[in-house]
Amino acid sequence: MKYHTGNKDDYYWIEFASSDFDLTTFVQKLSDLLIDKYLGIVCFDGGIFIPSKTELNRGWYKKGEISYSPIINQNELNEPIYESYDQWCLFKNKTEFDEMTDFVNYGAFTLKNRETELTEADPTWDFGSLRQSINSNKELQDKFWNETKIISPDNIIINGDFFIFCAKNENEIEKIKTVANKAYN
Repeated sequence: MKYHTGNKDDYYWIEFASSDFDLTTFVQKLSDLLIDKYLGIVCFDGGIFIPSKTELNRGWYKKGEISYSPIINQNELNEPIYESYDQWCLFKNKTEFDEMTDFVNYGAFTLKNRETELTEADPTWDFGSLRQSINSNKELQDKFWNETKIISPDNIIINGDFFIFCAKNENEIEKIKTVANKAYN
């Protein structure tokens, strides 16, 4: 299974094509990386997550456009709290933040360096448009890392065109690599 990894400031990240690895797969195979953390849902299916009455009774609440969970346990992960085009921030301690850009809704948002696309592109492609797309993604990356620094979550999950997992703990990335490599070897 192909994936990209990297690091920036205090974070390590891994990224897959969502067709290879997505949030459902992550929850099924690596739920231990979510257990005992608090979740802030920035996007659910590309929009705002609105906790149901049952979820509110379990300790969920909404502040602004972000919905917050009680401490995550396996029962919470068995509920319909994830879909496609989700964006999550996870914290070891209960934390609130005012807002975060919905990066998941920017088509093909990626953390990898896209500069290599210029040398790999078919010569018949419109290189001006490709350069513009690469520059736009770089601007979004800069915005992502700036917001991440301000919010300071322990993890970020973006489940859009790509599945992106960011962690302050490099061992979490290594665990994901191990699971991904076992699945396809």
